[in-house]
Amino acid sequence: MLHLNWDSPWPWLDLGNAFATTRDWVQWYEYTGTLGGTIWIWTSNILIYFILGIRRKALGSRKAMIISLLLVLILPIVVSYLIKPKNPILNNKANIVAVQPNIDPYNDKFDPATYDSQINTLLSLSAQKVDSNTVVLAWPETAIAELINEKTIFSYRSIREIHEFLKKYPHLKLITGVNSYTTYGIDESHLATSRMYSDKSGWYDGFNASFEMDHTDSIHIYHKFKLVPGVEKMPYPEVLGFLESYSISMGGPGGSLGSNYHPVPFKINDSLKIAPIICYESIFGEYVSKFVKNGANVLAIITNDGWWQNTPGYRQHLYTGALRAIETRKFIIRAANTGISCFILPSGEIIHPTEYWKEAVIKSPVYISQKVTFYSKYGDYLGWAGVYAGTILFIILNLSLIRELFKRSE
Repeated sequence: MLHLNWDSPWPWLDLGNAFATTRDWVQWYEYTGTLGGTIWIWTSNILIYFILGIRRKALGSRKAMIISLLLVLILPIVVSYLIKPKNPILNNKANIVAVQPNIDPYNDKFDPATYDSQINTLLSLSAQKVDSNTVVLAWPETAIAELINEKTIFSYRSIREIHEFLKKYPHLKLITGVNSYTTYGIDESHLATSRMYSDKSGWYDGFNASFEMDHTDSIHIYHKFKLVPGVEKMPYPEVLGFLESYSISMGGPGGSLGSNYHPVPFKINDSLKIAPIICYESIFGEYVSKFVKNGANVLAIITNDGWWQNTPGYRQHLYTGALRAIETRKFIIRAANTGISCFILPSGEIIHPTEYWKEAVIKSPVYISQKVTFYSKYGDYLGWAGVYAGTILFIILNLSLIRELFKRSE
């Protein structure tokens, strides 16, 4: 649990993610999250260990252990099938469109010479599916690759072109990934990741951001909080900031990106609130649940899975992210630069998946659920309970050891 909450987490190591491709077995994650799956694996393996370790003369004990193992293996699967929700009836009057522009992140994505053509591609693909019933248009992570100053957003031609497109659809909201930055005066407060201008006139921070835009001048901004260690952030920048020059460049300003803890959804309209989840953040069940506690009733995962190239990585990212649908019982919009863009039902079922490394645009009615699951309310309570219990046990054992030492010294 502590591993998930320090500056170098790698939540793929959570054993409960092993069931990401057999989601029908773990519908009870809406109560436990993936840590419930971890406990399931631990319990099964401990029972197997004891079964193999029991001597033959203790046959009765072995039988009891075998029965216990069968119950542990079978009962969660049976419960899962019993509680799996039926596929919802989707409202065709409120559609979502997700765009997959398929731009090579290694060679083209962050080349300034391609910025105009990238925007043209995104707008052209969007126009194929957007209509008067479309309420949300989702573009992937860093869809706007040009570095955008958040204090002068409308000074950029790309933003103005997008704004002109949105004016055609007064009810449409765009959620898009943006490569952004902001500036601070020399005496203004700033983040630990801030860098000073070479002339020492002020500070600046780069962000992996998500913008929510419409036909008006209103723009809401979310900054990715769960940053990839060694790629987007040097762990503990207050202490290790001098190592930033060794971080891997993935586009945008070099060194650690800035982040703000702000898991608040974008308000699309009175009934629809969407959580903007950027790439790696989709692996953190408890963090995603905080959006739901703050009112999100639909999740949007925007990502750039082209970094994985043609490896199992982009598929693992998709399937693990689908577990968030089960944990929260929320509809998921998934827009990938390339990878697999799709929609995910609250049961974890994937619909309208795109092909890898191909341009695509998909549309689906949105399903809005106001349900707040047990897991959404309490997050990784199993992990925190283990941390507290382990701490108490550690203190008790050490006190016992100290008492024993005192007895021997008397």
